[in-house]
Amino acid sequence: MHRPFRTILPFAAAVACAAPLVAQTTAISYQGRLQIAGQPVNGAADLRFTLFSSLASPIPIGSTLTFVNQTVVDGLVALELDFGADAWTSGLTPDRFLQVEVRAPAGAGSYVTLLPRQRVTAAPFSIATRGIRVGTTSSRIGIGVPASAQPIAKLHVSDNAATAFGNHAMVVESSGNNGADGIAIKISDPRGFIDKENNYVTFLDAADRVAGRIEGFSRLQNNFVPPPPIPNVISIDWDPGRAPSWTFDPGQLPSASFSGGSAPSLTCTNGALPSLTFSQGTSPSTTWNAGSSPSLTATTVQIGGFQVVNGFNFNPGTLPSFSFNAGSPPSATFVPGQFPTCTFNPGSFPALIFDAGARPRGTFDPGQLPFPRGFAVTPPTQAEMLALICWAQENGMSALLGKLMLLAAGGPTILQTALTRMRGAAETCLDQGVVYASKGADYAEWLPKAHDRQEFFLGQVVGIKSGRVNIGTEDAEQLLVISAQPIVLGNEPPAGERDRFAKVAMMGQVPVLTRGKVLPGDYLVPSGLSDGTAIAVAPENLAARHLPFVIGRAWSASTDEELSLVNTAIGLEDFGAAKVLVAQEKLQAEQHAELRADNEQLRTRVAELESAQEALLTRLAALEELTASLAPKSPR
Repeated sequence: MHRPFRTILPFAAAVACAAPLVAQTTAISYQGRLQIAGQPVNGAADLRFTLFSSLASPIPIGSTLTFVNQTVVDGLVALELDFGADAWTSGLTPDRFLQVEVRAPAGAGSYVTLLPRQRVTAAPFSIATRGIRVGTTSSRIGIGVPASAQPIAKLHVSDNAATAFGNHAMVVESSGNNGADGIAIKISDPRGFIDKENNYVTFLDAADRVAGRIEGFSRLQNNFVPPPPIPNVISIDWDPGRAPSWTFDPGQLPSASFSGGSAPSLTCTNGALPSLTFSQGTSPSTTWNAGSSPSLTATTVQIGGFQVVNGFNFNPGTLPSFSFNAGSPPSATFVPGQFPTCTFNPGSFPALIFDAGARPRGTFDPGQLPFPRGFAVTPPTQAEMLALICWAQENGMSALLGKLMLLAAGGPTILQTALTRMRGAAETCLDQGVVYASKGADYAEWLPKAHDRQEFFLGQVVGIKSGRVNIGTEDAEQLLVISAQPIVLGNEPPAGERDRFAKVAMMGQVPVLTRGKVLPGDYLVPSGLSDGTAIAVAPENLAARHLPFVIGRAWSASTDEELSLVNTAIGLEDFGAAKVLVAQEKLQAEQHAELRADNEQLRTRVAELESAQEALLTRLAALEELTASLAPKSPR
């Protein structure tokens, strides 16, 4: 037989208010009073606890907690119930009801369910909202904010440790069928307009310095909004301007100076007549030699004081001889003489030296149209200026600019006031778009490397061929630069494959690794060393051969003779190539005109030379005839 039980639950779920957040658990405190037939229970009892989402729901939430052989004194029951964190946050409704089952005495009979189920009411710090901290001022809420700190904004999310989802402190996820998967920022400003001061996402560094921001601006709901009132112009002080004028230089008439030239001349020498020198020769002659007679000569030797003949020497003598000299015949020496010689001077042709003079020239001064020197106008207020600028920007009209120019022409005081207010208004009203504000200044994309093992670093000049990045630039289809801090980075590589890609700047300002000195305005081209460096080319030295290799234009200077990073504008429209082509066309036109003039002069000169040649040939023929007539006849 079951006995009637009655339980009284002063509160079903509570967590001590004084406990710090970091010490919270998922357990709740349960206290009750158990009675049988109006009398408190004393002894041992078994209890079971189960959570449901409603009074009648048949589906329990979480597991059932069982406590056996619990000592009950004077009917009082005090237990810690831990159903886990998911038991309080899962399901479609936040309501929770606690079902209690009792068996007393312990181990005897079956459990009796106490009805009705007891509603679990809210406590100052609940398990469902653990980690949420409500500040002491301004109703600020913090999630993950330490107990020793206060939230610094209406909603302050903080997490100093790595989370389970890519180190993100906050994740917005929609896994249901209601299609909610975005974040909307709705702005309602009592001033009547939305500007960059109340519509943005800001990124801060550890020192709370602005590292970047995404600024969003309002969009008009209608196609056109009538313009606001425009300040009236009271009076205009006109400058009459200056009439056009023409200054004429009559130039100088052509002039010529004539030289009469010199007549041809012939200078001759008389030569020498032939001559004959005669020698009579010598007569024959004879010479007689009578010879010598034979002779005998004795030779002696001295012996004892006496000369004794010891031999004889015989000389046979010489026979008579006769020598004949035939003499020499008569001879003659002939000198043929020398013909007369002539030196011909053809003279010089008459010459005409022509001075082309100077063309008449005129200098035209277009003068100056009348313009208003000032207006008697009251400078518009900040609100008026703001309304005008916002209206013009939101409607895509330039009418406001003209009005502001009229206001600015009202004199130094009004000019300064109008410009100051215009600048302040323009910074306040920037509608129709999204601005990505960042320390970076270039647009970049991830591009695949030509070689996976190749490493790149910021500022290197790279060559792009078939969409792949290479350090070599010789046969590149495009020349780009490795980005340092892109404001936009597109073409995100697949997960885990970033090492196979390089961050390449496409447009904007980017530091470029440069060799040698650089001046602002210089053009940067590859150094040719295939090491990612560039060199500077001054604008006046830019030639056609440089144009296919121009990387960008330097916006900063460097005096370093070695390597330096130079801020360079890349991907922007530059007219350096056009200037080179225009200069070349101008030079070609000038050279063509000079060649035409030289050609005309050469034609004239050739005609003159041909005429002179004909005259010389005629004179030469006459001279040859004269020379032939003066030549002496040779003797027979």
